[in-house]
Amino acid sequence: MGVVLRRHLDAEDVLHDAWLVLLRDSKQSAATGSADELSHRLVAIAELRLLDAARRRSRIEILREIELDAQESDADAAVARIEAEEDTNRLRRAMHRLSTSHRRVLELRYWDEFEFVDVAAALGLPTSNAARTLHKRALASLRRIMASTRRAVPRA
Repeated sequence: MGVVLRRHLDAEDVLHDAWLVLLRDSKQSAATGSADELSHRLVAIAELRLLDAARRRSRIEILREIELDAQESDADAAVARIEAEEDTNRLRRAMHRLSTSHRRVLELRYWDEFEFVDVAAALGLPTSNAARTLHKRALASLRRIMASTRRAVPRA
């Protein structure tokens, strides 16, 4: 039998349960059988009880693993939310450090989702190419600011 109980008390419980089942069965049936027959029945009952105990333990362990995975997943999601909030705050601070024209072109392009033609019209630029150039410079400035305020990465 490949089932091993981890605690001595679990093994005792299984053995006691097997004896009780054997006694109850022998009381219900008038035939008691020989010592060998009783011994074989006791072993068979004990094996069944061991399997039941192992199944219960496996179910409990699986439920604990699922619970731990859920807790880890919740913790990961919480960390991700915190990091996203920190990144949003860094971006907000970096946007405020940009020049007005750079900030405005990025706001129009990304927040308002304007096409470059519409960005040029909103900013009074002669062509969409001018808006593209201003956009390119604004992104470069934003990247420089973000790089200078990069979030500290915890060391392991």
